[in-house]
Amino acid sequence: MATKAALTQSSKFGEFALAPSSSNSRVYTLDREANYKKSKAFLDESLLTPFGPHEILRILRKDESLMAFFSGKGFYVAGAGTEMHGIYTVKPNGSLEEGRGGSFEDTIRVESGDNPLILFVYSNHDAKFNNRRYNLLGSFEPVWTAPMVVGRPRLSIDEPVDDRLYAIEVAAANLRKSDTKLNLEQRLAELSKNTSDLIDLLRQE
Repeated sequence: MATKAALTQSSKFGEFALAPSSSNSRVYTLDREANYKKSKAFLDESLLTPFGPHEILRILRKDESLMAFFSGKGFYVAGAGTEMHGIYTVKPNGSLEEGRGGSFEDTIRVESGDNPLILFVYSNHDAKFNNRRYNLLGSFEPVWTAPMVVGRPRLSIDEPVDDRLYAIEVAAANLRKSDTKLNLEQRLAELSKNTSDLIDLLRQE
């Protein structure tokens, strides 16, 4: 199992360190306990952003080193709440499909709620016992203390386009849920900014 010593230090992102990866994925972690507010502050200070749940699940499914590193740990991911609830299959692209996966390795339990999302990665022993590798929870209060903070660099030109599109997908989903004029204006501004950022980045490639 990967240890703290296996991390690669990166002064570019403050105290955050690059987690060991067999797929060259850029996953940065901070070995500090933090609730949601502190996790967000640590990420903001280091110019990092939390992974979307689909992003990090896609990476974990193909990366044995990261899976071993996060075994038995939980951390905050992007997103405030979910209406999904039950057992789902984690598809290769990280999206979720209702129903149990072919094995515990691609099975996740999702708990609905309006709170910041938390992803738990079970250890091998617990995954086999519970017949699933992950829990994605929107039911925990944001005062819950995660054992570490996890994030990735903000939009950059060397990320796959599908990762950059995640921010736009989130903004679009929130826009569809808007029920007031104020919310609609805020979501439109958010969607416009993310789209503009993506276009600027694509022009540099």
